[in-house]
Amino acid sequence: LTSRTGKVAVLAALFDQDLKGTPADPSDDTQTLIGWAVKTGLTVTQNGTQSVALDIIPASMLQDVTVSFGSPPSGLSQVGGLVGIDAGADGTLQLTPMFLTPTGATVRAPKPEAIASGAAYRLTGFASNGQTNPTTSIVLRRGLTGTSLSAGAWLAAPSGTPTRTGGSWTAPSGATVQSLAYRQGATQIVNVTVFDGTSQVTLPDMIAMPSGTLTVDLSAIGAPGLDVGNFSLDADRAKLAMIGGVTVSLN
Repeated sequence: LTSRTGKVAVLAALFDQDLKGTPADPSDDTQTLIGWAVKTGLTVTQNGTQSVALDIIPASMLQDVTVSFGSPPSGLSQVGGLVGIDAGADGTLQLTPMFLTPTGATVRAPKPEAIASGAAYRLTGFASNGQTNPTTSIVLRRGLTGTSLSAGAWLAAPSGTPTRTGGSWTAPSGATVQSLAYRQGATQIVNVTVFDGTSQVTLPDMIAMPSGTLTVDLSAIGAPGLDVGNFSLDADRAKLAMIGGVTVSLN
């Protein structure tokens, strides 16, 4: 296990694997989630190693959690999500590999109090059109309690026309901040973020775009309650709740 340094928690999914009487043929095997094991309060140091024994969470501390994905933006038919548990200083434990969908929206999950006092569920929802240059929408809901988790309102992608020298767009309802990000392959070129509601940007002449195909990510962020004239990323990160974006290729 490779981890960030500092305080962490480790969560493991436990599966029952049925070999179907054909141990040499894994193609017909099935796996059923039967529980979780966890260890909290760990401190990781750089280049340090340690042996950790996880504690199996009792069955009485598990419950079925169901996600309601609501109505993602039109045309974004590939929908899924992850349930996590925010464990305070230990970070967020995502219940991977249990990726949920509208047709498989329930997971057997640890109760938040099985992880830490004051812990709560987190829902990360994803919607996409599945194209090579995708249109996407992401929602992030924190502080959820109970066994029914709602994705709530989604944020559509901005509609616009990026060019090699800038672009204009129409912001979706609920957008707080918009941005244009230019890249070529893995090389990031420039990112322009707009906080004042402006719907058009012209890049400065000093920014020389390389020849060849460029990729532009046009994005909007929904952050209810964020004062764009006076904010701190650390203090206000919990207000970041929605992202809508579209990727465009420029030749």
